[in-house]
Amino acid sequence: MKKLWTKDFIFLSLSNLFMYGSFYMLLPTMPLFIVEILNGEEKHVGLIIGLFSAARRFFLVLYLESG
Repeated sequence: MKKLWTKDFIFLSLSNLFMYGSFYMLLPTMPLFIVEILNGEEKHVGLIIGLFSAARRFFLVLYLESG
């Protein structure tokens, strides 16, 4: 039986943790930045968060298909 906890598996797990962690740390602060710093409205917040999430998903699919 092959070992699950290989060096590659651990690095992959940690990189996935940091990638999603950075995304979810940025997500709650982005609306505050848009409204307070950029003087945006609520509709701008929704549009930018939606585009940000869609772009993240799009580039994730591209990355996974290329590897």
